[in-house]
Amino acid sequence: MLADLIPCGSEFFKYLSKQHPSFPSSYTPLYSDIAFQILGYAIESITKKPFAQSFDDAIVKALSLKHTSYTRPADNSSSIIPVDPLKSWYTVNIGEEGP
Repeated sequence: MLADLIPCGSEFFKYLSKQHPSFPSSYTPLYSDIAFQILGYAIESITKKPFAQSFDDAIVKALSLKHTSYTRPADNSSSIIPVDPLKSWYTVNIGEEGP
């Protein structure tokens, strides 16, 4: 299962500290999605709330967004799915990698 492959919380940082950079700094305009997961942890630490709740409070509710959510909506009729939901991973919950 995908959930078995994704380390959580302290395990994430344990594995991260053992990883080597893909490229040296200033070598290529490459970015890492890991930074968004770390930002999610920082937001949780600062707000003392789960990231999904902070996202909902600070963005969705604050901007009165009607068709935006952190998790996949029950009704995907207003969702933009480029290909089949299974092929595009639209239906996959990626856990703490969500941010």
